[in-house]
Amino acid sequence: MLITAILIFPVQFLSLFRNYPSSPACGRVINIFSNLNVLINCDSALFMKDAQNPMRIFGGLSVYQDRPAHSILVWLIGSLLRFLGFPNQSRDIVGTSGQTTTYESIFYLSYIALNFIIVFVAVMLATKFVFGDFTFGSLTRTKTLFIIVLLIVSANELTKTFFWTPHSQMFNILLPTIALIMLKNRKNIKSIKVFVLLSFLTLLLMFFYPLFGLLFIILLFTQSGDFVKRLLTISIFTTTYLLYPMVLEFFGGTHRNYVVEEYRQYVWLLDSIRDKNLIENLGTNLELFASTFPLIPTILLFASATLLTVILRKSNAQISKKTTSDLMPYLLFFVIYIGALSMMGYYSRRLTLGPYIFIELAFIRFLLPILAERYRASNRILMTLLLGLLLGSWVWTNGPLS
Repeated sequence: MLITAILIFPVQFLSLFRNYPSSPACGRVINIFSNLNVLINCDSALFMKDAQNPMRIFGGLSVYQDRPAHSILVWLIGSLLRFLGFPNQSRDIVGTSGQTTTYESIFYLSYIALNFIIVFVAVMLATKFVFGDFTFGSLTRTKTLFIIVLLIVSANELTKTFFWTPHSQMFNILLPTIALIMLKNRKNIKSIKVFVLLSFLTLLLMFFYPLFGLLFIILLFTQSGDFVKRLLTISIFTTTYLLYPMVLEFFGGTHRNYVVEEYRQYVWLLDSIRDKNLIENLGTNLELFASTFPLIPTILLFASATLLTVILRKSNAQISKKTTSDLMPYLLFFVIYIGALSMMGYYSRRLTLGPYIFIELAFIRFLLPILAERYRASNRILMTLLLGLLLGSWVWTNGPLS
């Protein structure tokens, strides 16, 4: 754990010295001192306002009422730090809209601390998933750990763009790693108490980021009780989230669903059916979704799949039926993950990177041992090249994502 934390922090610290575009599409580059800069995303002001005044969430002023737990947790941490006398400074930042927002350091740093925790947990879960029951040599294990850290921490534009800014997009790194661990341990979830606990935790995570609701799909196919009971339990928890706006208004609050109002997320399907242009809109939206696929991870995945195919054909080897059976749940969840994003109606590369992290880690977990057993020398060379590619991606991919 200590090694992982030591690996994560320097990578993010070095990113403070990176060169940002002079006019980011969505954000402001803020100079801390000397050559240290951070990119403040254009939506970060909204998260800061919510954390500094959580009544915005209940009064309908926040556009992120669908994920209230994130800002409320930061408010609790920041308020505790203020009570304990933690030094607090304020800085006015002019956003892309021209409006000025005051950033209090105790709340800003609380967001950054949560970002670090998210990355740390994601790397730990990914490491636990990848290493699993396989035995790696010390050199291979070290390289694999570096690859995992680079994949999650630095070699994707999502972390590079959102680590140093208040935002909920960092959860797109945590979601795929939690899903992988749950898929790996799905057969061990037999107790109804454990099932209910995991359902409750999934519901809690939805209040941080609604897309965590995809984890209910995995819970539906565990070994706890019969299928009908699992479906009923999950339905109760998902309904609880859906009833949240009504509960909020019952207690005098105001709720508005910004993502539906502004982007018609998922509702666009009903709009299209009503307007009788579903096929046309499906084509347009799928084209927009396809345009968000990141270039380097896509090349990496195709190259890995091609390499594996060539190796298996040359060695006349086949993937065992057990391995194929083990892979099917992962493939099914990946398809559902991609399907949920493709039907969202709002498309961004920052969302698509989650499924890529999922499939890349699954490749390493299931296919790296095959290569290691048959081609040890080539495997070392390939892993070294992969490390170089990921490091190059971190250095030359400036981003930022919008």
